[in-house]
Amino acid sequence: MSPPRPTPPVRNRRSAKAPAAAALALPAALSIREVSTVAPTLAAAIAAGASVLDSGAVSIIDTAGLQLLLSARRTAAALGVELRLAAPSAAVKDSARSLGFAAALGLEPEPAS
Repeated sequence: MSPPRPTPPVRNRRSAKAPAAAALALPAALSIREVSTVAPTLAAAIAAGASVLDSGAVSIIDTAGLQLLLSARRTAAALGVELRLAAPSAAVKDSARSLGFAAALGLEPEPAS
């Protein structure tokens, strides 16, 4: 009879590092024309745990697009998730600043009260 084989150590399947944030790439155009098609995708991504919106490719954005992003951040916050815009394009930053949404979208610090 051969000696019993040693039992391999049980490894924790979870990594010691935190999981990477789930991301969703936004389309090049985020205007009133696209909002109705982007909104369901965005809502599903947030429900699935997305915490990053890659907004680097956005070259066209209007008030409706900014409102969609603000609504998405509020929806995520209600679920306990901080949704952030990664690599915001110049179009996103400029439009958000000119319409007063930059702080609400996390693109600049909130003004002191």
